[in-house]
Amino acid sequence: MDDGAVVASAVLETASLEQAIFTSLRSAMGQGYRIVAASAGVLAEEKREIVQRAPSHGNLCDSSADGEGLASYELCSGRRCILLACNAGTEQTARGGYRIHTHALVMEPTTFAGFHCDPFEVRAAALDAADPEWLRTPPTRLEPLSLSIRDPDAIRPEGITAR
Repeated sequence: MDDGAVVASAVLETASLEQAIFTSLRSAMGQGYRIVAASAGVLAEEKREIVQRAPSHGNLCDSSADGEGLASYELCSGRRCILLACNAGTEQTARGGYRIHTHALVMEPTTFAGFHCDPFEVRAAALDAADPEWLRTPPTRLEPLSLSIRDPDAIRPEGITAR
């Protein structure tokens, strides 16, 4: 890097997060938006909340092919949920538009605190760890996702100190 950034790759710790994928897929049971995969630690009431709050067809602010969305909220269980949504190809129904793919990350409050209570830090770590093939063909089963919690000072412009 030649822009005056200080670069380090200090991983402070690794966090394990539960995860789910909410999207629209055709299956033997029909088609429509639903949780198509989840790790075993996502509770039934958390799944209901994710289904209620995750965006479906046409509900991202950015309707372009590259449209993305992010939401962060506390679940009734007390755990934190981060929704990473994006337009993911043409909707398979006749209504047109893009299918929305939402990756839900569920974590304990202490884990969220490890990411400085910053959903964008969680997003960055998840993009490093998640399989981009999930957009085309989501898995039917998920394990907890292991994310690296990095030192917030690992990459910063020169002269800027830690918070």
